[in-house]
Amino acid sequence: MEIITYIEKIKNAYLETFAAKLERPWGILFYNTDNPTYYDANHAYIRRVPADIDRVVDEVIEFYKSKEIIPRFYIYNLEKQSCLQETLEKRGFSFEELLDPIQLWNSKVVEVENRGLIRIEEVSKENFYDALEVQSKIKEFGGREIREQAFQAEFNHPNHSSFLLSYKDKPCSIASVFRYQEEAILENLATLEEFRGQGLIGELIYYLQRKMYEQKVKKLWVFPISKRAEEVYKKYNFKTITKLRTGHAFLRGKGFKKIQED
Repeated sequence: MEIITYIEKIKNAYLETFAAKLERPWGILFYNTDNPTYYDANHAYIRRVPADIDRVVDEVIEFYKSKEIIPRFYIYNLEKQSCLQETLEKRGFSFEELLDPIQLWNSKVVEVENRGLIRIEEVSKENFYDALEVQSKIKEFGGREIREQAFQAEFNHPNHSSFLLSYKDKPCSIASVFRYQEEAILENLATLEEFRGQGLIGELIYYLQRKMYEQKVKKLWVFPISKRAEEVYKKYNFKTITKLRTGHAFLRGKGFKKIQED
């Protein structure tokens, strides 16, 4: 299986932990009516070129509108989807092309001396709301409205684990790990703005790398949301192995690029 196809498979397995899915001949409809504004939980995944593009677009629009969700497409295999892109734009969809880096840890474990003022613990019932508070304040995650329901779903899923870093007893950094067979994805890694620039992300990454090594995870992936994030991960032994070219079409609202700019 080629690497791009394999990455799509891992990503879709991750999405299924917080979204229902309906498989169609042309792809998958992901949806979560409890969290309708969460992009990843509510979109049509299209990889194969649709035989009847207008019919597929009609189906997607009708499906999401019936659930009071903004119609949205995540389009893969983009170099073959020009007709779909043209049709969507003619029908009022905004479109953005994305080039997402795919990074893989080189399995090198770095031993670091804990600074003493740092505490890292797995998220449990006892510290769940501390972790949620951190996630809710990180604008890149979309705010409390989006993350509260998604974080609860992740917390309840057996393949998800989240970790909270506190500095001077103040919760300030968060990360999640999604286990997929003998591999894992590092997700939702961030630090509150007022605590950035102190190396806390590095402490959390090294901690999780050691943990994955001890658990005999064969591959640890990360999918950075920006060029800046990609460069940060490179400092911690993640190598960019390819870039995933995709399209994002949406009937209303903001694209990913605009959200990052804001």
